[in-house]
Amino acid sequence: MADWKTKEVRHADLDLSSTAGRERLALRIKQAVKQVCGTPRGFTIEERQDQRACEKQAYLRAAPESQRIIAAYMDKRRLAFEDTTRVGTN
Repeated sequence: MADWKTKEVRHADLDLSSTAGRERLALRIKQAVKQVCGTPRGFTIEERQDQRACEKQAYLRAAPESQRIIAAYMDKRRLAFEDTTRVGTN
């Protein structure tokens, strides 16, 4: 079993209901992938292939989580706008 390197990607400061917020999240994920996979030490074809494979796997692992985060954000935001309080008497 391989050890996976991880990098935390913060998103609490982003408005994920906006295109700009989602793009910023994607940029943060891209930066994290670069940090996790590092840079090739040389310029051989094998090193480039290893780099691309690492990045591909990192994106494949990050994609479902980022989609879940966006969906949860949208649900929470929708509920906040639709939430109503009933006031009445018997």
